[in-house]
Amino acid sequence: MKGKNPLSLVGVFLLLVVFPAVSWYYLDLGKNRRMDQLSQLKDIGPVPVFSWPANGSGPLKKEMISGKMLIACILPTGDQKLLADFGAQLSELHEQFDERNDLLFPIYVPHAPEGDSSLTAFAGKYGLKDPEQVFFIPVPADSVSAVAEAWKFPLNGIQPDHSPYLALCDVKGMIRRFFDLKKPDEIGQLAEVTAMILPLKKDKELIFRRERER
Repeated sequence: MKGKNPLSLVGVFLLLVVFPAVSWYYLDLGKNRRMDQLSQLKDIGPVPVFSWPANGSGPLKKEMISGKMLIACILPTGDQKLLADFGAQLSELHEQFDERNDLLFPIYVPHAPEGDSSLTAFAGKYGLKDPEQVFFIPVPADSVSAVAEAWKFPLNGIQPDHSPYLALCDVKGMIRRFFDLKKPDEIGQLAEVTAMILPLKKDKELIFRRERER
């Protein structure tokens, strides 16, 4: 009886032992990462609603955001570099979740008069001209601090028009977490956590239900 080829034995060992072990390791690593991200979500407070016009039309009313997830911010108009970073990040998030009508972007703009042309330019530059999903809300100068307080942004002495924070809110109208745009690791986490807690799209739910019924 001829001895088995050592290479084939190595192949069997890799197939039966090494590959499953490596797969399990990465699955467990992903699970732990997911659990860690979800554990950082808190019930910070309810989403505030204001009466200022959004996108030059009516206000963003409570019934308009009911059952929707939100990514909200105060645009850092006092810091041009941070403002450009916000534009790029909002553009990327909007592109990634553009097809989700259950995710909205309320963007509060400090000191901007209604119909300000700079808002139109900003929206155009970063691909944010989407009145069904992106809402630019000009805020009077004497009300910017009130907006920051209502949203509970952790500014700790930072002026609201220099705020580096984006707020993530769930479909129940609860602020769940703040992400600091000045921290590179939190930039990626925002998109990751948003995808984690977004409800399944109805078409996917229907497909899953049909598969389960077979």
